[in-house]
Amino acid sequence: MPSKISRSPEEWQAIINQQQAGGLSGPQFCKEHSISYPSFNTWKRRLHTEKQLNSDSKNSISSDFIDLSQLSTIHNGLRITLKLGNGVEIELSQL
Repeated sequence: MPSKISRSPEEWQAIINQQQAGGLSGPQFCKEHSISYPSFNTWKRRLHTEKQLNSDSKNSISSDFIDLSQLSTIHNGLRITLKLGNGVEIELSQL
């Protein structure tokens, strides 16, 4: 019975990168390197999902920025309320 090898996410990413850089299909690569193909697929999916989540969270942070610097010259009596949750609000106003 083959022994189970414990690999870190970084090791799995290196294995996945190696397979993608080579010309072998996933099953061929795993067979030649004595790697469990189901484990390979599980880690490939997991790491891809994590990468997507990280990418999405970075994009949402940058896309949520609103430049208010021009508003004070356009509107008199500007009033902005930021609702932070748990009953916390910050109000900005221009008289």
